[in-house]
Amino acid sequence: MTDNENLKRILVIDDQKSIHEDFKTIFGEVSESDKELDLMAQQILGAGSKKNSTEIFKYVVDSAFQGQEGYQKILDAKKSGNPYHMAFVDMRMPPGWDGLETIEKVLKDDNDIQMVICTAYSDHSVSDIEARIGITDRVLIIKKPFDKVEIIQLAKSLCEKWFLLQKARMKVEEMETIIQQRSKEIEEIQKQLYRSSKMAAMGTLAGGVAHELNNPMAILLGYVGEVEKNVKTLPINENNSLKKAIEGIRVSAKRMYIVVKELLTFVGENQKEDFIDFKVCDFLDATISVFSKTTLDKDINVIKEYTNSEKLIIKGDNLQLQEMILHLLNNAKDAIAQTPIKTILIKTLTTDKNVQIIIEDSGTPINEDIRERIFEPYFTTKSVGKGKGIGLSVARNIARSHSGDLSLDLVDGKKSFIVSLPLTL
Repeated sequence: MTDNENLKRILVIDDQKSIHEDFKTIFGEVSESDKELDLMAQQILGAGSKKNSTEIFKYVVDSAFQGQEGYQKILDAKKSGNPYHMAFVDMRMPPGWDGLETIEKVLKDDNDIQMVICTAYSDHSVSDIEARIGITDRVLIIKKPFDKVEIIQLAKSLCEKWFLLQKARMKVEEMETIIQQRSKEIEEIQKQLYRSSKMAAMGTLAGGVAHELNNPMAILLGYVGEVEKNVKTLPINENNSLKKAIEGIRVSAKRMYIVVKELLTFVGENQKEDFIDFKVCDFLDATISVFSKTTLDKDINVIKEYTNSEKLIIKGDNLQLQEMILHLLNNAKDAIAQTPIKTILIKTLTTDKNVQIIIEDSGTPINEDIRERIFEPYFTTKSVGKGKGIGLSVARNIARSHSGDLSLDLVDGKKSFIVSLPLTL
């Protein structure tokens, strides 16, 4: 669509030079008469009433003397982004295409141009023309000799129709874009609702299973303790298979007990003690100490970067928050297990009302498309048997139970887990 709606581009396709001169005279007179009307309006109503009528009725008239030439000009103008709005086409143009063949070709390659057939003979009936090009509102027929006023009115109406078609198409395209955007938003909302309902169902199931297992596991651990006490009184050595079996039962039962506890934390049914104030950096140091003592990989380099360490005070459950950080540290440890440089960076940043605890690692990059999925329960990128897939879910739930949040930041695939917690003011 041309930028200037006031400029009407017309192509005359006729084998007679005099016809071209007639059309240019007609539209030249329109422009001159508009200038006179404009001048009269200014004289009568004042300079401020100028209506720019010379712009409203400004026409550019080009010529083609054969059907093939006119067809090519129309295509070239369209490709250049400055298309013709309408064309007057003579019916007889020997020795080349006649008007009907020319229009047939044009209509196939230009979906918008308006066409007027100019004829002085009964070459084709209206029914013949409709049979050739179909019933269309883009082609009109006028008889020679034609009336000047008729030509002017046709040009004004058909050019305006061309611009209205462009506006309508742009509006349709705009609406289609909006619909596509809305469809994507609805699709994303549906996915979120599905994930939420799935997580809610899993939470209900996990809570029920955890409740059923919690008491039997506690009893089992108690019985294992009693068995261990009794076995110690027996005259057997430390390498006895019975002792090893009991120890295996105890370790496995304790691991199951921890899993049950994590499930209860995930569904939000852990028992909360009253929150207390404590320093963030002291709590982080204690947690890092626990992590360093329990990890089997002594090559891990833990780097600490604290800011305003004395002023960073939060209110919460120290043990729960320590569990949250340990989940993140263990996740980082697994991420750098196969890398030559094993570095975990823990740093703090402050905003107006929050402290951010940021944990970065030198592990392999991860894909953007799993940014949110990694917080889904039982979703894991680790190989089978290497992870349960609930650690990050538990960590996020703990952060949110403290009026904070846990998020993942990805830059060039490198990940940073960000814990945001409110400061005690």
